[in-house]
Amino acid sequence: MNLNRVDKSHSISLYYQLKLIIQKKIENKEWKPFDRIPSEKVLCDYNKISPMTVRQAINALCDEGFLYKVRGKGTFVAKRQLERDLSELSSLTEMLKDEGYSVKRKVLDLATIPATKNIADKIGIKKGDDVLKIKRLMLLEKDPFYYETGYLALGLCQNVSREQFSQHSIYTIIENICGLNIDYAHLNMEIHPCKDEHCAILKVKEGTPLLYLDQIIYLVGGRPVHFVEAVTKGEKYRYTIFRKRRRAVAP
Repeated sequence: MNLNRVDKSHSISLYYQLKLIIQKKIENKEWKPFDRIPSEKVLCDYNKISPMTVRQAINALCDEGFLYKVRGKGTFVAKRQLERDLSELSSLTEMLKDEGYSVKRKVLDLATIPATKNIADKIGIKKGDDVLKIKRLMLLEKDPFYYETGYLALGLCQNVSREQFSQHSIYTIIENICGLNIDYAHLNMEIHPCKDEHCAILKVKEGTPLLYLDQIIYLVGGRPVHFVEAVTKGEKYRYTIFRKRRRAVAP
């Protein structure tokens, strides 16, 4: 068994040592989601510890969402929620790839269209000006989980190919392909029951709660360049943000 043994001479409790050993296996992706871990008996014999100690470690990991039990079949690695830090302006797909997940971008539509007043106002162009409309579907481990419709100001970012949109995040396209400098973005998020078209695209049942987002990306200097409307399966990951208390200036 390719598994470290607990150290009975160590001051740390045996159950907690075993818990950390199993947890490290999962976090290092040596044991992947839905893999069955060694049985309690195997873990007992291998570490020469009691069933109660093994059970305590496994139960703790089940409570924390690392493992789950199936009656009569054993204990398995759980598929944990992915965590995304909203305080950092970064690509979701690139973050997932860095975590070792298989992510694919699929371009469903790419066309130059005249901007409506709403889109023109969002990205700082005139109504009727050309805008690049991009529809993309993101697949996580072959499962559709994120669908977006984006609008890119053609006057600032031209000659981007369909292949580039299938390979790169919008941040990479704007900065590395178009040569522009992103400063910040304004993001709105709401939860709504899924709409018909989104149910079909994301393969969920009608009425399933989905996370709807819209975001405007701004360049250094405050010029908007890209607007996107997106919908995603909220159970796939959770958002976190660092918040700091604003202190009043003393009189």
